[in-house]
Amino acid sequence: MTKIKSQPQLIARLCGSSQSIRHSCAPNSRHFGSCLLSGNHRSSRLPQNLQAHRNFPGTFVAMPIRWFETVSDYHRTADETLEDIQDAVEEALEDKGIPEFEVNYASGVLTMTFPPHGTWVINKQTPNQQLWWSSPISGPRRYEFENGEWVYTRDDSQSMTLLQDFQEEIKEIYDVDLDL
Repeated sequence: MTKIKSQPQLIARLCGSSQSIRHSCAPNSRHFGSCLLSGNHRSSRLPQNLQAHRNFPGTFVAMPIRWFETVSDYHRTADETLEDIQDAVEEALEDKGIPEFEVNYASGVLTMTFPPHGTWVINKQTPNQQLWWSSPISGPRRYEFENGEWVYTRDDSQSMTLLQDFQEEIKEIYDVDLDL
């Protein structure tokens, strides 16, 4: 982590160019609100995967980020992923002749009910730019977008992606391979 000791030092470092680093200014800063929303302050001086956060009074710490360039980019990628899962599930289970299942995607929430196994829910979590998963088999998880995939990052021992996890659970209950 790169430690920056003062707000002026942080702003001097972050306001120089147009790379993919965003920062949050101190809440008492004149431009705090606009910084958070506009993404105007960027820097090529810090590594591209770091974000400056207020850590303690007078101290800023650069932390990894996994955010999209815009909220629209997040929505587009998340919607495509959820629609792809919906299409793959419907196609695979209909082709296999499984009679009772329900798959519904609306308002950023993909709900899949597979009687008698339970209900899976994958939903967009826009403020965190994550996809949240709830499964009767593996429980809740949060996935972040890294290197073109939604990755579960809370546990270092598991490096599976959302699509791999979902394919594995569908394979377990129906012995069906999803085309994702």
